[in-house]
Formats: sequence, structure tokens, C-alpha cells
Amino acid sequence: MKTLFISHVGSPGGAEYAMVSLCKRTQGASVLLLEHGPLTELLHNQGISYEVIALPDDIKGVTRSGNMLSSVKVIPSVLGFLRKLANRLYKYDVIVPMSQKAFVLSVLSRVFVRRPIIWYMNDLICPEHFSGHLAKVMVLLANTGVEHVIVNSRASQ
Repeated sequence: MKTLFISHVGSPGGAEYAMVSLCKRTQGASVLLLEHGPLTELLHNQGISYEVIALPDDIKGVTRSGNMLSSVKVIPSVLGFLRKLANRLYKYDVIVPMSQKAFVLSVLSRVFVRRPIIWYMNDLICPEHFSGHLAKVMVLLANTGVEHVIVNSRASQ
């Protein structure tokens, strides 16, 4: 079975170190990064197969605290990016998004490529960390677009 781990960041942090650990223990694992950065060197040094498809700047600019208008404005870019993403996803049996943007884009890509998604959630979906509308969207996507959610802590649960 081929598993694709996806992260929208190019620099290693807690979720990315967890991803590297999971990749080393998962036969057939590869990584797709949505940003260039030092994480590629870490993956290379660990012998983990990876690819980078850079997110357009306007999608990168959408933040957790952003308002609804900022999310709506990027819809054309998101649709174009989903095609690029789908071209990579069809080669894999399971998709594991490791970051919030990777999660949202993975679920939306199911319009083009039906693959099981296991969301490895490394965050707190609450008003202190996400705007109200974004938190609602993420809960809706999790309830309708993934097979499983794995959390890294009781707080995330």
C-alpha cells in the first residue's frame, strides 16, 4: 500500500517531526510538501521520498484567524491548485494530511480523486486558534470527508 503524507510547510516543526517518524515506520510512504524549505533536506537525509508543489501565494496567505471574505477570494486559485494536487494523489492508496491547509486541500481534492483520508490532527479546533467560520468548515470537512481522524493529544481530541 502506498501512503502519501502531506504538509503545507517547508520547515520542520512538531508535526513534521512526527510525520518523519511515521514515514520511517510506514512501508511505501512518501511526502508531498506544499512549500519549499529546509524540511526537504531532513527528508532527503532520512531517505524519505518527497516532492514539492508550491502553493500559490494567495492560498498561503489564508490564515487561521482570517475572515470569510479572505477564504472566498482564493477559490479560483484553490480550484486550479486542486487539479495539480489530484494529479499526484491518484498514485497513492491512502492520504495523510499533517497540517490544516493540507487537510482542507486533501478533502477538497476528493472531487477529482477518491482516496481514503486519515487526518493526523496536530491542532486545537477552538476559537482561540481558529476563526469561527474556519472552525465550522474544518469540522464539517472532518465529519464528511475523512475516514479517520488521529489526534496527537487529549487537548486536540
